[in-house]
Amino acid sequence: MLKLQIHNDGKEKWQSYDARLDESKSNIYLNGYGQNKEEAVSELKTRVEDKIKELQNIDWNNFDWIAWDGEVLPNGG
Repeated sequence: MLKLQIHNDGKEKWQSYDARLDESKSNIYLNGYGQNKEEAVSELKTRVEDKIKELQNIDWNNFDWIAWDGEVLPNGG
């Protein structure tokens, strides 16, 4: 299950708030920053929407497969 985490470092700067999606079984890490909670969540939503578009455009027949150590696997492993 996805969880939304909000963190405020208290500095009241443009990146003081950090909003991130946390899913313990996923390697996807997305976050958004803002001067307040609303800005951070808004940026996070934009990044999620951008990532969804990117994932929808994957050409599953034409990309490199990579091992955990970073080695490119020939012929998709």
